[in-house]
Amino acid sequence: MKGIFEGFDVNKELLDVFGKLVETVKKYDCLRVLIDASDLDYEISNFQKYKIGDYISKIFRKELIRIACLRCSDKKDDFTEIVATNRGAVFKLFNDKKEAINWLKD
Repeated sequence: MKGIFEGFDVNKELLDVFGKLVETVKKYDCLRVLIDASDLDYEISNFQKYKIGDYISKIFRKELIRIACLRCSDKKDDFTEIVATNRGAVFKLFNDKKEAINWLKD
């Protein structure tokens, strides 16, 4: 995974989240995933958000895995979601855990 972000200042925690997500999805053959990124405390540039959305789509668009992600801030910024979904991923950002779970159940 590091190759996608090489040369960009992306926090190691974020790479760890993706690494664990990929391992878990493969291990348990998951079709619906909730990522809780609400405790991550750092700013992500727009370019990094683009790269993250692109990366999510490259990993998951073929498997049609539904991914809900709790935001790491209260700001409503859907850029990563837009990039990922425009490239074929089923990915949505949420501020509320209950809303995210309900979306995953649909």
